[in-house]
Amino acid sequence: MRAAIEIFGRRGYSRATLEEVGSRVGLTKSTVYHYFASKAELLDAICDEATTNAEDALSGGLAVPGDPADRVREALRRYTQTMIRHGSLPIVMRHFDELTPNFRRYHERRREALVRQLADALDEGVRAGALASDDTEISALSALGSINWLYTWYQPPGRLSPDQVCSLLVAQIMNGLTPRPGGQLSASRPPHPGNVASR
Repeated sequence: MRAAIEIFGRRGYSRATLEEVGSRVGLTKSTVYHYFASKAELLDAICDEATTNAEDALSGGLAVPGDPADRVREALRRYTQTMIRHGSLPIVMRHFDELTPNFRRYHERRREALVRQLADALDEGVRAGALASDDTEISALSALGSINWLYTWYQPPGRLSPDQVCSLLVAQIMNGLTPRPGGQLSASRPPHPGNVASR
């Protein structure tokens, strides 16, 4: 899987072959087929790992002690670090539409659950007066989308370290969720969760 992540990231999923993946780790193509029946199955496995990493990062951050804003900040920090440090997540962002249909629907539901989880935390923060959002589902989608887009513009090593990029991006997101003096706070979401596209 590590070899596939590296090769898919460098050459793209459509151009890469299982033979290349096998050669990268000293295996023949037939041996690779012992573990994965197809290139699509390998991509599904990478997506599964990536989604689990994202779920663990967000849930772990929201579970730390502190007020709602602290928990949201920590969840976004961990999610961003996961995006930067685990190559599987950028592969999924680039090739999600190439997953097998059943697996894509399965992961769409998991991605929607991530958005709802963050939106629930934002709701709590708005009710406590620690965060501001007129529509917490839109805010959750915007926050996660900003982080997911990292793969298009950040490739370490760069001008900034991964930790610096993480800190700056999370600070920018949290700045948009900070209550302003005299601003109206409202915890609102469309009446049917999921009717705003999570992709």
